[in-house]
Amino acid sequence: MIPLSCGGATYEAEVRGNGTYTSGHITGSNSNLIPFGFGGQFIDRATGVSYSFMESKGGNRIGLQRSLMTCTLSYEDEMVSGQLTVTVFMTPGGK
Repeated sequence: MIPLSCGGATYEAEVRGNGTYTSGHITGSNSNLIPFGFGGQFIDRATGVSYSFMESKGGNRIGLQRSLMTCTLSYEDEMVSGQLTVTVFMTPGGK
């Protein structure tokens, strides 16, 4: 389960697959989160060096711009801390 905060709501998503843009199923519902882009910043706790990235799925999203939402996930362990941001579309439509 992956806990995501999306526009003021919190969801737990389950992802089955290993592709970069594999959709996530929101547990306890019939909704899915379809990812269109990822970004994040992580800090190596031992060195203080930070790493950031941004990646967007190709193609246009005609008609989806107003339906896209941003979700965040915080991560922390003994070696790394950081935050991942995912731009998603929820199906069926709605937030």
